[in-house]
Amino acid sequence: MTDDVRKTSRGTAWRADGPADAPPLLLLNSLGTTFDIWKPQLPLFASRFRVIRVDTRGHGHSDAPAGDYSLDDVGRDALGVLDAAGVERAHVCGVSLGGMTAMWLAAHAPERVRTLFPVSTALKIGVQATWEERIQQVRSGGAESIADSAMGRWFSPSFRAARPDIVAWCRAMLAGCPSDGYVRCCAVLRDGDLHDAAPRITAPTLVIVGTADPVTPPADAAEIQRTIQGARLVSLDASHICAVERVDEFNTAVLGFIDEQGTRG
Repeated sequence: MTDDVRKTSRGTAWRADGPADAPPLLLLNSLGTTFDIWKPQLPLFASRFRVIRVDTRGHGHSDAPAGDYSLDDVGRDALGVLDAAGVERAHVCGVSLGGMTAMWLAAHAPERVRTLFPVSTALKIGVQATWEERIQQVRSGGAESIADSAMGRWFSPSFRAARPDIVAWCRAMLAGCPSDGYVRCCAVLRDGDLHDAAPRITAPTLVIVGTADPVTPPADAAEIQRTIQGARLVSLDASHICAVERVDEFNTAVLGFIDEQGTRG
């Protein structure tokens, strides 16, 4: 673990970039990635915010406790990071699994969330049988065994052809994910369901989705928008990891929404 990475008492690794006195922006990663998935956003975001990036339990520098994980577990981990960073309220943005975690935060600790960005996510991602199959595959062959197929879901064909370097970087991140951590977080997605909790969310919310996302398609994003009162929706010409595939458009959407909410007081 580098000197810049800290751990909470729960074993959750995090790091902060940007001015210490800037408004905090919490970024939560997807299954099979580390907080480095947000590197494309970091130069711009850290010029305006105290950017706090988190490694989901079982990923990156974070500990991997035994047993299946739940959405409550990863949500409380995120709360622990805010506490450790001395942050009362943050803008919260999460992709896929991180998006579910972000919505959990907004529903269960509304006083901690200033604005909410559920990205490439759903109130319920996939079905139990699919996750059980994924768990068995990774248990037997490791994350490397799913890396190639995942890239086909994470990025559109045109992006894979145009930016093989970025795709290779993300593939290496996934292939290097510890099998135990990946499998235990699959249980979060297998069992996690926010249909009952999400209607309680009151934070200003911008849902972001890739129009070609096969994992959490536009219909999932539309359901989030309908469920969270006043939520808005932005669609990007991208697949699942739209923040990497469409960096400029993604950054513009996030910063524009935060600025707009700021002018509203």
